[in-house]
Amino acid sequence: MAHLRVALLTMPGGSFVVHHLVKELDVVGILVDTGRWGGAKKAAQKSTLEKLEYYYLREGARGAARAVVRKLLRREHDDDDDAATHEAEYLARLDAQLTAGHGFLARRTDWKQFPSFAEIGEFYKVPVVEVANINDAEAEAALRAWAPDLGIICGGRIVKPNMIAVPKLGLLNKHSAILPRHRGLSAEYWCLYYEDFDHLGLTVHFVEPGLDNGNIVVQKRITFEKGDTPATLRFKSELIGRDAIVEAVRLIEETGTRGTPQDEAKATRNPAPSLKTDRELYKKLPALWQRYGAG
Repeated sequence: MAHLRVALLTMPGGSFVVHHLVKELDVVGILVDTGRWGGAKKAAQKSTLEKLEYYYLREGARGAARAVVRKLLRREHDDDDDAATHEAEYLARLDAQLTAGHGFLARRTDWKQFPSFAEIGEFYKVPVVEVANINDAEAEAALRAWAPDLGIICGGRIVKPNMIAVPKLGLLNKHSAILPRHRGLSAEYWCLYYEDFDHLGLTVHFVEPGLDNGNIVVQKRITFEKGDTPATLRFKSELIGRDAIVEAVRLIEETGTRGTPQDEAKATRNPAPSLKTDRELYKKLPALWQRYGAG
C-alpha cells in the first residue's frame, strides 16, 4: 500500500508532535510559522513543566494572569489540597513518565522528545522552511513545491483557504475536545470550567474555512485524574493526539474516508480564558479532583 505524502504545518514549540509524525509518516516537508511567536520560544524544552508552561501561554491564557492566579492560590490554601501543590506533584509524575518511557511516547526512549526542527530535518532528510506567516505567499509556494497529498496542522494560527486548497486531500487538525462541543482555543480548559467531562478528549478532523468545523476522522477520550489542570490535560492531548493523527492518516490511506460531518446543532464555541475565569477555575480545581478525578 502506498503511503500518503504528508506536509506538516507547525509553530515554534511544535517539535514534540512533529518529531513523532516524521518517524511514523511519509513527511515531505515541514513549514514553521515563526512570525506570530517572534521565534523566541525554542522547540527543545528541558522538562515537562517547561513544555506545559509554553502550551498554556500559547493557548491564549495570559502569562501575567496565570502568575497572579497561582500566587492567590498559594495565599488562600495552606493545606495539601491546594491547586498549586497538586499541579506540581502531577507534573513531577509526568516528568517521571517521560524519563522512563510512556505508552504514548516514541518507541525509542533514548530519542529526545523535544529536538529542534533543524535536528529533525537533518536527521530525517526532510526540508524545513521557516515563514513569517503560515498563510503568506512564501508558505504557499513551499507547500505547492512539495505537492503533498495531505497536510497536517501541528499547532499555530488559523490556516486560510489558500493553504487549505493546496494538499490534494486537504488538511487535518487535532482539536483538544470532542467536537462539535468547545470549538476554539483552550478547549480542555473549558471542559474543566464547565465540568463537561463527556467532551474531554481530542478530535482529528479535516480543516474547512471556519473554526474547527470540518469532518471528523478520529476521536479519543481523555481521563481526568486528580492533579490534572488545563496545562496537564493539554500535554496529555498532545501525547494521545500524536498517535491519533497517525491513525487518521492510515484510515484515509486504507479507506479513502472523508470523515463524518459534525452536527452543527450541537456546536459550541468558547472565548480565550481570562483572569476572571482562571481565578474561578483554579479555585474549584480541588473540588473537581475529589468529585471527578481518577487515581
